[in-house]
Amino acid sequence: KGATTITFPSAPSGVAAGTPLLIYDSDDGGFNAARDEYRAGEWCKVKSVSGGTVTLDGPVFSTYSTGGTRTIYVVTPVTAQVRNLRATFKAGLTGIEFELGHKCLAVDLDLSGSDTSCLTFDRCFEVSAERVKAFDVSASIGLNYGVIISNSQRVIVDGCHLDTTRHGLAVGGSDVAGCVPNRDVLVSGNLINGHLDSLPGADIHGNCEFVTYRDNRLLAGISFGGDYITIAGNDIRTNAGTEKNGISASELLGPNIVIRDNTITATGALTSGNSAAINFSKNSSSWRYAARSGTLAIRGNTINMASYDGAAVYVRNGQANDM
Repeated sequence: KGATTITFPSAPSGVAAGTPLLIYDSDDGGFNAARDEYRAGEWCKVKSVSGGTVTLDGPVFSTYSTGGTRTIYVVTPVTAQVRNLRATFKAGLTGIEFELGHKCLAVDLDLSGSDTSCLTFDRCFEVSAERVKAFDVSASIGLNYGVIISNSQRVIVDGCHLDTTRHGLAVGGSDVAGCVPNRDVLVSGNLINGHLDSLPGADIHGNCEFVTYRDNRLLAGISFGGDYITIAGNDIRTNAGTEKNGISASELLGPNIVIRDNTITATGALTSGNSAAINFSKNSSSWRYAARSGTLAIRGNTINMASYDGAAVYVRNGQANDM
């Protein structure tokens, strides 16, 4: 953890300044035990090479030993841009997908028709989606995403309008080789919505850390897991359905969470089951897999309950203690 060099027995083939590397540990649940596919690893980029010593452009996030279940891949990435496109896709198919991409851009897109995902970044590094509109209100098939960020790092989502049946934006992953955690994700200036009963429009899975949501309008709430998550300055409405939440936690890896300066408005009573404007483990499961210590900061938020009853802020410390 924190290292800026990788030492090989000899000069590695195909590695030069600017080459992306993918460190991957195939041990199930190695990053977060909440799911087998939440495995450890990360993307990094080469700054220089001297013999068998590779210097990276920044420190690694985690500690790795050599051999065993750990592999370093030299990635030959796809670099592509899609701009100024209006497209309607067939149901059952992903619209646009960047796989193992580096420096990919999706800009000024108007996408609809897919009940899977209109736009997906799968195991990508240094990519962005800007001014993308994704629309789908078809019947739920358990997917129905606008944009998916999957096992990717250094991602920007900015100025988008994502309005779909399940999650307008999901940051998560799949069970494939190279399914490393999502890191350094910035989501800002977007309008994000979802329409399913008791589910949020914005979703951050437990294989995430260093994800920031800033200055967005979230019309169906946000759920998050992982660690080092910041939710700041957003205008948030609770989601539709029986169980309503503005901000809710699940699959937490650690408590290093900042929730500040948001405006949260209840759209109905927050009394049923797992409901609250800000909800940490009312269903007693948020901390089940947490393996880190740290500080949870909730400050400067405005909660508009209107005439509705229910919990404004609910925090369960671990499995037993309500706060």
